[in-house]
Amino acid sequence: MKGIYLVFAEWCNTENIWIASSNDIPGFIAEADSIEALSTKLQSLIPELLLLNKQVTEEQIIIEIVARKFVKTQSLEK
Repeated sequence: MKGIYLVFAEWCNTENIWIASSNDIPGFIAEADSIEALSTKLQSLIPELLLLNKQVTEEQIIIEIVARKFVKTQSLEK
């Protein structure tokens, strides 16, 4: 069976970073400047945490990243 781990990433406007967490992986939290950098970081961080939490299998690990970012803009009408 393949392990699929759901990661939620949210943009922090005050720090200008992506912050990620997951209910599937105890102790997991990560941050990065871009969603691409976060994705790269997760490829090594998640297997390490799974090993530490004794959740490792020898099979492929799949990471699903759900990202959310709020953007403010102005209406065209006055």
